[in-house]
Amino acid sequence: MRALNMSGWRAKVVPPRVLETRHNHETVVRKLVYDVEKHLSIPAIEITGTGRAGSLPTLVKIGADWQKELAHARDLGGSAALHRRLILVDPRGMGETTPDHGRDRGPSPFGADWREAFLALHLDRPLLSRRVADVLTILESLVAEPGGNRDDAGFELIGIGPAGLVVLHAAILDERGLIKKVGLERSLVSWSEVIEHKMSRGQLASVVPSVLGLYDLPNLAARLAPRPLAIHEPVDAVGEPISQEALKQAYSVCIDAYGAGGALELH
Repeated sequence: MRALNMSGWRAKVVPPRVLETRHNHETVVRKLVYDVEKHLSIPAIEITGTGRAGSLPTLVKIGADWQKELAHARDLGGSAALHRRLILVDPRGMGETTPDHGRDRGPSPFGADWREAFLALHLDRPLLSRRVADVLTILESLVAEPGGNRDDAGFELIGIGPAGLVVLHAAILDERGLIKKVGLERSLVSWSEVIEHKMSRGQLASVVPSVLGLYDLPNLAARLAPRPLAIHEPVDAVGEPISQEALKQAYSVCIDAYGAGGALELH
């Protein structure tokens, strides 16, 4: 995708390093690390139920709260809800990989990763594009590993908060059709909202220079049709929830693309 400076980029297979394996009741939890670039490692958690069905798409959550997800898995125990592989991933600069200076300092209107975001823009490698590359590399690696997903099972991706933009772009760039379903939770409604709003918070890492001359987020969402897409509780430029009416208005092009009875959920 030209706007992300990813033309010619292809995902590669990176076998994970297994740091730890834990057995909790009827679940298996593995702590993984993917060395996606030299001197750059991306952490992930794999949670599986001992009786999971291999035909279901693997659920991959980007930007999730790992502690809450692990606690939820413990509460589920061996229930049918865990008959599915769950992967938690934090691309560079998010969650477990938040820069140390971002953890130590007070909240910044630009986000905890503002230094990395500025540097990425100066290098013409937007941080958003690098995070998309991280996700696509890990999906390719999950498919390639022994006992991994069959291509037809694929993945359901859910992006939470700023990771929603990562997931949306990853789904568009998924040339192999591995991503079967997409979910966005508490994600930015559109880049136009950032321009029109008088204030914004935590948006620098998602900046793509001149992108609105090419597309906005609802345009990308429309291109996912007919793949199932769920958009839940989107937010404005400062992270506040928007109304259902505003959501439908912003995503009118997406609603048209899916049509009546299409696999589109807007909440």
